[in-house]
Amino acid sequence: MSGARRAPTGLLLVRAAMDPTLRWAGRGLTGVGVAPLEDGWTAVVPTPGASAVHEPYDDAMTLLLNRPLPGRLRPAIGFAVIGGQALVAVTPARWRAVRRWLAWQPGAGLVRPGGLAVARLADLVRVAGVSDPAAVAAVADVVHDPRGDARTVLGDLLTALGLPGGTLLAGTEHPIDLPEGREVEPSAAVASRFERMVHEDTSWRDEMEGRR
Repeated sequence: MSGARRAPTGLLLVRAAMDPTLRWAGRGLTGVGVAPLEDGWTAVVPTPGASAVHEPYDDAMTLLLNRPLPGRLRPAIGFAVIGGQALVAVTPARWRAVRRWLAWQPGAGLVRPGGLAVARLADLVRVAGVSDPAAVAAVADVVHDPRGDARTVLGDLLTALGLPGGTLLAGTEHPIDLPEGREVEPSAAVASRFERMVHEDTSWRDEMEGRR
């Protein structure tokens, strides 16, 4: 993939090798690029327009960030630009780990992520594998500053945490441009099951509401 491209809406970093990440990606609802990065991280980036399901479930980054992660792909950190906000999804490695979220909004800084479980800055630093005690303060400086835009803030967070993937988030590189990078198509079988489940759920709700 070369030439001009639209910057992606986000980036998922999993602490896992390529093989399990590719197997997991191949059972997804969205097409992605996957590539190994530094320090044991593997990047997963949505391919624009490659969602295999229809509205209102067709936002690839939203699907990717909310998809359950098996233990072999954790810890994981997702970075996304959604609705002008910067969202960070923090998934620890421990068994039955709860995914927690940070949200940043232009002009406001750190805000509550709707009804989602809130991550502490220390949670983010811990999952990133940073041992420097000054890292929490560096992250706080980024998220409490209301200036700038969501993509810039996410890039600054990657830098503050010492995480790889800045060029992928900025869109200047794509995972398949990198050594060992691979492109994975969405699973038609999984998409078909998902659409059927959504249809059945919608039909049931319509029927129940019609009886009131």
